[in-house]
Amino acid sequence: MTNDINIKEDIAELIKKIQIESNYIARIDAYRNSVLQPKLLNDLNTSVKIIGAIWKYEKKLNQSTAQLEYAKKIILLNLSIYLKEIGQFAAAQKILENPIFNNQDTTLEPTLNNNIIASRLINLGVLYIEKQDITKALSIFYQAENFVTKTTLVNQSYLSCLAKINLGNIYYNINKNQSLKYFNLAEKIANELNQVNLKQVCLINIANITFAEDLEFSITKIDELNELFKTHPNTKLKTKSDLLKAEILINKKIDLELAKELLDNSYQVYQKNPSISILLNYLRIYGFYFKAIESWGNALDLHLSYIKTDKEHGPNFGILQVLKSLSEIYEQQGDYQKAFETMKQKDALHEELFGEEKLRLFRNIEQQQEEMLQKERAMELEQKVRQLEHAALLSQMNPHFIFNSLNTLQNLVIEGNEEAAINFISEFSTLMREMLNNAKEELIPLKNEIEFLKRYVQLEEIRFNNKFNFSVLIDEVLPKHLVKIPVMLIQPLLENAIRHGLAPSKNDKSLVLDVRNGGPFIIVDVTDNGIGWKENTNKQHKSHALENIQERLSLMRAPNHENGRMEIKSDLSKGTQITLWIPVQF
Repeated sequence: MTNDINIKEDIAELIKKIQIESNYIARIDAYRNSVLQPKLLNDLNTSVKIIGAIWKYEKKLNQSTAQLEYAKKIILLNLSIYLKEIGQFAAAQKILENPIFNNQDTTLEPTLNNNIIASRLINLGVLYIEKQDITKALSIFYQAENFVTKTTLVNQSYLSCLAKINLGNIYYNINKNQSLKYFNLAEKIANELNQVNLKQVCLINIANITFAEDLEFSITKIDELNELFKTHPNTKLKTKSDLLKAEILINKKIDLELAKELLDNSYQVYQKNPSISILLNYLRIYGFYFKAIESWGNALDLHLSYIKTDKEHGPNFGILQVLKSLSEIYEQQGDYQKAFETMKQKDALHEELFGEEKLRLFRNIEQQQEEMLQKERAMELEQKVRQLEHAALLSQMNPHFIFNSLNTLQNLVIEGNEEAAINFISEFSTLMREMLNNAKEELIPLKNEIEFLKRYVQLEEIRFNNKFNFSVLIDEVLPKHLVKIPVMLIQPLLENAIRHGLAPSKNDKSLVLDVRNGGPFIIVDVTDNGIGWKENTNKQHKSHALENIQERLSLMRAPNHENGRMEIKSDLSKGTQITLWIPVQF
């Protein structure tokens, strides 16, 4: 009955607090704090009832389904963290594998959905680390790191840091150097973000990895960590740091009194804030302490207590050290049979956790990750090569365009057409500014390219005294502001049509630019009713610019994996039509 009264008080306090929050995202923090109060950590039923109350309250507010789902996912994610913390691994895993996480509501901002995916992967990976399933944990954290790297997220660097920290944890018992590499990378990100809590996590792990090889360096990291605790208290990490320092002192058999003091203080913290990882470390290291002072009975009791606790909550890597130490104690006491059996148990468990089959699977996952990264690096290199080739081809086209434009201006001056020359200079300078701006980009919006082409044709109309008609047809389906095309790809076609098709013609002259949707392609027709060309004279009329365009298109690939292409149709009586299939780009 008393417990129900406390639950009601907790719920009432929660509702009172969140009623002042009008924004549902802001209320999430209130929910998280209430569900995860330390006094509730040993009472899952209470936490679940509070979640039920939160859910009912959200429904009363008539929030959208997407907002309700998002709120529930956030609450469940954080509840899983604390279930893991108190050793309820099965319950935590059940939450993280809840089908609700498979629902991605398109009405939410993509970054919110992405953050849920990334957070779930990281929490699931941490759970498998706690369960000592290193192959599953490695696979999940590679997924997490790949997802975080390639996806737009809130706090992207923060999540990347978390992924690297946990990859460091995975490698701790497999490859100390690789583990240290990940923690150093994570510490660098933490420093850049000024995330002291993440830096603290990195420092304690770096100290733990290095103390066997470089005690002085390890102690330096612990001292740096303790300085951070003065300005940024963190009870849990401070306790872990004290336990690590106690282990170092015991391992090196220096200042055992300080080691005992640190252990006693750590247990007092554990009693106030229960944590299965702290309890296991406390039992393991205190057993080593009694062994160091040759109090064999106490050491035996602590080791057996560790083994019992470990069995209740799943295997912990520390069990291997404890079993080895326990075997040595049995041997010291003259019980060689138990010493042998315990060492045999330790070897069997080591085989289960790090045996040949496990390591084979582990290496396979590493190889798959490396192959994927190599493939991505190859694709990135290919893309850079394409960009350089595009830039090289574009650099060939710009001088050609400028030369022809200046030639037009020269002709106007020679002809004494001063007004046309002045207008041409004005239009040409505007066009040149656009060209310089566009030259910085490989692709520009179709809308911008169309405006540029209209200005270019205006210059040519000045040259030909408006003796040809120019019309532009744009498919209304095309999102002109979103779809992008290569810079200066269409302009040479208009130039060729005017100079080689329309200029020699004595009939009424027309030029049509038709841009339309073609599925994975943007289809562009440039059609003139000029003199056309014969097939056998194709080469002499076909300019270097057309070859350039064909080459640029061949470097582009559409979503259906087809390359861009160009087709030329010409008739001496009807003129010429050139069609481009430009792969859709956004």
